[in-house]
Amino acid sequence: MARHLVLPALALIPERRRSAARGQPAPRRNPRRHGEMLLAQVHEVISTSRPAVVEGIDPRWVFKVHCQSRVADSAFTARELAILGETADWVYFVITSDGEAERLLADLRRYAEGPDQEGAKASLQTVFGKIHSLKPYGPEDRRGPGLDDLLGDEVIVDVQVWPSPDIQEAAARVAQVRQLVERTDGAVLQFDERPQSTVVRSRVTSEGLGALLELTVVERVRTPPMPYLPPTDWLHTRLEALDVTVEDSEPVGVIDDGIVTGHPLLQDLVRGAISVPDGHVWPPPSAHATMVAGLAAYGDFEGPLRDGASLVGRGPIYGARILEPYPGRADRTRFPLMSLPHQATEEAIRELQARWGVRVFNLSATDDSGFTGPHVDTWTERIDHLVRELGIVVVVSAGNVLGCSGSELGSGHDVVRDYPAYTLLDEARVSEPGIAALALTVGSVARSTGPATPDGKTRLGDQAIAPVNGISPFSRTGPGVRGKAVKPDVVSYGGNWVLNDFGRLDPKNAGVGVVSLTGNGTGRLFDVACGTSFAAPRVARLAADVWDRYPKVSANLVRCLVGLAAHQPDVSSRQFLAEPDRYRAYGHGLVDPPLALESGGNRVVLYADTSMPTDSVAVLAVPIPERFATGRSARRIRCRTTAWMSRGGC
Repeated sequence: MARHLVLPALALIPERRRSAARGQPAPRRNPRRHGEMLLAQVHEVISTSRPAVVEGIDPRWVFKVHCQSRVADSAFTARELAILGETADWVYFVITSDGEAERLLADLRRYAEGPDQEGAKASLQTVFGKIHSLKPYGPEDRRGPGLDDLLGDEVIVDVQVWPSPDIQEAAARVAQVRQLVERTDGAVLQFDERPQSTVVRSRVTSEGLGALLELTVVERVRTPPMPYLPPTDWLHTRLEALDVTVEDSEPVGVIDDGIVTGHPLLQDLVRGAISVPDGHVWPPPSAHATMVAGLAAYGDFEGPLRDGASLVGRGPIYGARILEPYPGRADRTRFPLMSLPHQATEEAIRELQARWGVRVFNLSATDDSGFTGPHVDTWTERIDHLVRELGIVVVVSAGNVLGCSGSELGSGHDVVRDYPAYTLLDEARVSEPGIAALALTVGSVARSTGPATPDGKTRLGDQAIAPVNGISPFSRTGPGVRGKAVKPDVVSYGGNWVLNDFGRLDPKNAGVGVVSLTGNGTGRLFDVACGTSFAAPRVARLAADVWDRYPKVSANLVRCLVGLAAHQPDVSSRQFLAEPDRYRAYGHGLVDPPLALESGGNRVVLYADTSMPTDSVAVLAVPIPERFATGRSARRIRCRTTAWMSRGGC
């Protein structure tokens, strides 16, 4: 690995050139032949069977549609087809009545009555002309995580059964699975017969696994989910068992509640602290700031603890206490009643910079509610003002959607059934001051899907909401101000939620939460929590490392290098088909720290830390290796450009 390269000086062009936008042409179809093909495929799905249930899901009538270009959901829901989910290639539906089937067939017949001519116009072509194919739900659709890695003649799998209308139907479907497993010399280890979360854990042979993938009542077969870091690997870890290294780097200011500076993994890293307002009588701090400070210093605990690697803490860390525990709520903090949020935040930032030269700040504090507009709050305005005036990086959490005791959120949406769609609701919009244009706003994605009790045990009925690298069920989304700015800017690991086997939400599950330093006086080194609060300090640590590596660059370039190191995970295109929705949820993506710090053999960052007039064009000379510039070769160069302006975002 090597340092990023500085681009040559800009050569300005006096005139801006504009080019017309190009749209993607619609597929050219022969309506008659294409419609007849789709009719045959629908008949294959419907066959001669009729749905036995109206509620729940009759698995015989689940099908999938592959579209060559985006078809609006309303085109399907207008035909009363229930959408079950989406992947990058398919949209899944279920037919639940004879009327729905007949309406779909009638519409297809209208389309198939069109001309037998390529590119001809026909009735309903804006819907059916975009559909490439339509197929029944099959064995490949039932293959869940982990199956491709299985070895041996006998394996343990979780068989997830389609939701049922009642307990009797769920029991009947479980019986079908049991009979198949036992008939193929397997054994059922445990099962959950609840209609909406029916799972059968089984030890199966290779023959049994193949048969399960063909069984109609089965929605998916997967290996049992495992925690990224089992609780037993961190819960009782002692200091002498750890290899800990402390290094000096660019300072990070943690603006939060009070940090427990006596923690053995922080005592050499936290070099100073202030309180704002100074004369306030502060109660004992919550655990929040200590967990945030731990991640701002170490960046990550789960990976090193899982791999047995060294913990590398980078400091110094300077704390500014502006929050206190909410009375009667150990999991919540607030500003003191005599403190104004924008005033306390500004005073903390100015004092930390004046005393210790801090340039990177982490603020894991936001409003409870999302931004509603039309104007931003004073708190948000002051963040933007301070970034411009002081040349600093302020990392802000996107905020959290508040959960509840059951599976239903305050908006009325079900945390399992309506995930991830509810994360794009207006109620789930980024909270202030995370809406600030010049803040580096951080949302959250899940790292683990393996629920676990503190003793490391798993309960079959416990269900993680988000997939690995999927948007956390509590993470707030964009867009930013005026509906255009990308917010959050990036995402990092902030945990997951679990719906437990009692149907209650577990927002702090030991198997899927974020591991950081404990501040609750239990005597343990580590604790677990979930929230965008714990995604933000990972990015603050990265921003500080970038500035330590390139100490003379501007705050704009630091933010830009962090943005260049982010990529939207593969799961994002399965969760959100539309690109604007992916940017609302993930911003520029999940940060990969090494990419922000170094260039490699196949990826080189060239930067120009400068400015240019508005409404102008500049040409940059990009150095090309001689082996690429001369002769003939199948190699190619791909470019990704990013600009971060003083009054805008990446």
